Amino acid sequence: MLKYIAVCSFGGLLFGVLDGLINANPYAQKLLEVHKPIAKTSIKIPLGFLIDLVYGLVMAGLFLFLYKMQSGKTGVLK
Repeated sequence: MLKYIAVCSFGGLLFGVLDGLINANPYAQKLLEVHKPIAKTSIKIPLGFLIDLVYGLVMAGLFLFLYKMQSGKTGVLK
């Protein structure tokens, strides 16, 4: 269970970092200018980070649920 929580936390942190890198870089800002008329002007960073942590939890849970159904005999092949 501790390993599951660690993997979920790492996945959520990775989602958060990638979300920040994708949306905060200057190239993305130029591409996202098209959506400015309908986009929100304020961003709630803690809420977004919490959502990314939940995504990590869901992704790790799905992987554990589907792990036995995957083909392959070793963990590397699965």
